[in-house]
Amino acid sequence: MGRLDNTVLATVLLLALAALGTRPLAQVLSPRFAVWRAFPLTESDLRTFERFASRTKDAGTIGTAAVDPWGHPFRFLKAEGGVSIYSTGPDGKDDGGKGDDIRVEPRSGDELLTWSGAIFGGVALALLWLWGVLRLVVARRSSLGVEVFRAAGIATVPVALGGALVASAPSQVLAALGPLRAIPGVPPVASVLASIAFVAFVGGLGLRHRRGLREGAAERSPFPWRKAVLIGLAVALAGGLAAWIGVARYASWRHERLLVSARLGVGSAVNDVLESGDRDLILEFVRSGAPDFPYDSLHDSTLRAIAALGTETLPILVRALRTDPDRPVQSSYRSVPMELVARLDRHFDALAAEVTLHPVEDRAIVWNQTSILASRLGSARALELLVPFLDDRRSGLATANGYGVRICDYALEHMRSLVGKAHDFGLPEAGGKDATPGAWNAAVERAREWCKGSPTFESESWVVIRAAGLTPDPTGQCRLEVRLPGHSWGSSGSGTDKWGALGPVAPGPITASVKDSVTGTVVPVTAVAPARGTVWIDVDLAKSSAAVEVEVRGP
Repeated sequence: MGRLDNTVLATVLLLALAALGTRPLAQVLSPRFAVWRAFPLTESDLRTFERFASRTKDAGTIGTAAVDPWGHPFRFLKAEGGVSIYSTGPDGKDDGGKGDDIRVEPRSGDELLTWSGAIFGGVALALLWLWGVLRLVVARRSSLGVEVFRAAGIATVPVALGGALVASAPSQVLAALGPLRAIPGVPPVASVLASIAFVAFVGGLGLRHRRGLREGAAERSPFPWRKAVLIGLAVALAGGLAAWIGVARYASWRHERLLVSARLGVGSAVNDVLESGDRDLILEFVRSGAPDFPYDSLHDSTLRAIAALGTETLPILVRALRTDPDRPVQSSYRSVPMELVARLDRHFDALAAEVTLHPVEDRAIVWNQTSILASRLGSARALELLVPFLDDRRSGLATANGYGVRICDYALEHMRSLVGKAHDFGLPEAGGKDATPGAWNAAVERAREWCKGSPTFESESWVVIRAAGLTPDPTGQCRLEVRLPGHSWGSSGSGTDKWGALGPVAPGPITASVKDSVTGTVVPVTAVAPARGTVWIDVDLAKSSAAVEVEVRGP
C-alpha cells in the first residue's frame, strides 16, 4: 500500500495548499470578489440596508475605517433601482458607480470562496485522519500496549460521530438523557459520550482481533506514520494560525460592520453602537459622520447611556433633536435630548452651530428654544432663523376657539419674545375673539417688513440658569421657579436637573432667585449683566450654592 499511502499524503498536501491559496487567488483574479471581501457587511445586512435606504442622502462616502482593496473609502449612490454601494476602483476616481467603479454585490459561490480555507483544510485533516484509522485496522498485530493505542485510534471515528449527533440533537432529546446520569455531578451528555467511547474502544479491540494480520505476517509496506504525523501537525498548525488571525479579524470586522450599518442609517445598528457602552466604538462613530436619518428614532434610554460618556457625544444628542423634513410640521419636540445637551454643554455652542446649519430640520429647536439661541447667536441671528417661517402658512397648533395657529403665527410669537413689547407687531391675543386669520396675516406682514430693515440690538443680555440638586415630590416630580426683574420662569417634571434661558435683560446689576418649589429652598444670585452677552448661573440647590460666569459678546 506504499504507493497508495504516498498518494493520500500528496492529496492532503494539495488540499492544504488549496486552503491557503484559493481565496487570495480569487481576490487577485476577481476584483469584484476582492471588493465584496473588503466590505464589512453580509448579504443579509445589505438586504436590511435596502429597507432603510430612504433615510440616507442621495450620495456620499461611507466614512469609516473600512476601505476597498486599493485603500479608497466606499461610496453609496441612490438610483431608481435602489441604493448602490460601490468602490471607486483602482484609480480612486468616483465615476458614479460606472466606468471602473465596482459595485458591492454578492454572487453565488462567494460564500464557498470565503470559507474555502476552512473547507479545504478540514477535508485535508479528515482525509489524513480516516486513512490513518483505516491503516490501524489492517496493521500487523503487535504488543498489547500498541494494540490498545490502535484500538483507541479506531474508536475516534464512532466517538466523533456520536459527539456530532449529540451536539446536533434537539433539546427534547437531550432532556430525555437526564436519567442516564451515571455519576453525580457529571452532565448526562458527558455520560453518554463516555459510554460511546467505551463501547467504541472495546469494538476497536475486537476489530483488531478479527481483522488484524496474523502474528508473523509481514506488511509489504508499513504506513509512514512519522511523515503523516508531521504533515498533520503542519496542517493543524497552519489552520490554528489562520483561525487565530481570523478571530482577531472577526473582532475588527464586527466593529466595522456595526459602524458601516449605522453610517448607512440602519436604526438597529445605531442603537447597538450607542448602547454598547464601548467608548472607543461610540467616539469612532461620532468621528465617522452621523448618518442622514432621523435621530429621534433613538430611545431616551440610549441617549442617556451615551450622554454618560461625556461631551464628545454631543453631536449625537444634538442630532436627536432634529425633525425629519418629510414628517408633519407639528412633530413633537423631545425634551430629553435637550436636557442632556444642557447638562453636558452649558454654553450650548454645539446646539447653536447645528441649528445654524440645519434650520429646517431643527425647526423644533428654533421654535421651542428661541431664547437659548439668542443667548448664543444674538437676537438678530435668532430672528433670521425665524423669518423663513413667516412664509409657512401650514397649520401647526390649535387654540381653544378652534382656530388653527399656523407655523407663521407660531414663529411670530417667538419673534415678539425676542424683541420685547417695543415691537408688538399688533399680534392678536391667542384664542381671543380678535384672533382671526386676517388679524394674524396683518401682524405677519408687519413683522416681515420690520425684519427687512435688518434690525440691530444695541444692548441685549441673556440669563441662562442651570439648576441641579432638585428634590422630587412623592410623585417623582421636581419643580423649579426662577425670578428676576421683568421675568419669571418655571419648570416641572422628572429629573433633578432643570435649565432655562430668560431675557433679554437690561445691562447692569441683576438679582435673581432660584427656588426649589418642593423643599422651599431659595438661592439668591446677584450679577452684573453686560450690554451684550450672557450671564451663566449654575445653582446646586442641594448645597444652596451658586456659581456665576459673565460672558461678554462683541458687537
